[in-house]
Amino acid sequence: MSATAGDAMSDAERSTGRNFVKVAALVRRRLTVRDRGEPVVERDTRAMWTTVLCASVMLIGAVTSYIAWHFMRQSALFELQAIESEGHKRTSHEEIVRYMSPNYAAAGASAGENIFTIDIDMLRASILRHPWVKDAEVQRIVPGTLAVRIVEHEARAVVALGALYYVDEDGEPFSRASVQEIGDLPVLSGLDAALYEEDRVTWARFIKLGVAFAEAAKKGTLAVGEIQLDPALGVVAHLLPSGTTASFGTGDFAAKVQRLKDVRALLAQRGQSADSYLLDNPRRPDAVVARLSGQKAQKSPLIVSAR
Repeated sequence: MSATAGDAMSDAERSTGRNFVKVAALVRRRLTVRDRGEPVVERDTRAMWTTVLCASVMLIGAVTSYIAWHFMRQSALFELQAIESEGHKRTSHEEIVRYMSPNYAAAGASAGENIFTIDIDMLRASILRHPWVKDAEVQRIVPGTLAVRIVEHEARAVVALGALYYVDEDGEPFSRASVQEIGDLPVLSGLDAALYEEDRVTWARFIKLGVAFAEAAKKGTLAVGEIQLDPALGVVAHLLPSGTTASFGTGDFAAKVQRLKDVRALLAQRGQSADSYLLDNPRRPDAVVARLSGQKAQKSPLIVSAR
């Protein structure tokens, strides 16, 4: 066989091979797996157009939202016109507005600021600087109002730390107090600022202990003045009007208050009085240890049981 014939045969074989591949590809395309009776090629085309449509819709939505947001931030329609607040007991609306911004306090609500450019979180942080505000929420109300809702601290007692401070139900000091303002709140002493800084848990436990005793004394109509919190004795109360001290320990205050009242009444019937009482005697938990007036030098105080 000549080289020319061989080359021609090789070309023919290659041509035949190429034709066979094309035919096979065509057959495979026509016999491809169908999904719900639709060719795969048509299905892929639909998927592509669906993706394009979704992307277009999302793009249009994003552009529209941007335009709307830009309009809202620039439009005079949404300028600040009013500030509303609620939740006041010790605070006032004017105080809250002043803490929000000096501009609001000076220019009133009509400060001309767009409500959508106002930093709500910053306003809330400013309001929380007020000593009587425990929590705050600030909301925008279109077209031009800021609504403020505050939660105030509830003063449960006053603690003496050199100066007087209000403490809330969690034992947290939150504001300075004056003698003229405290009213009938119990005054707690015996703690120091170092304990508050070093051991908040112990601090809060003692404050709650003092508040619990004060509530029991109030319900039991026992007049008390200063309530001292002692690490060893627990609650030591100064009784009014005499100033006599009574040690109540760390619990069962309602029963101890009643027991003390009964013993004081019994001593009064005998024409006696006491300089101090101990109501936390582990040997005689149902009795009151009283050190009688005029007998301070006696070795053994009087143990009285009113029941």
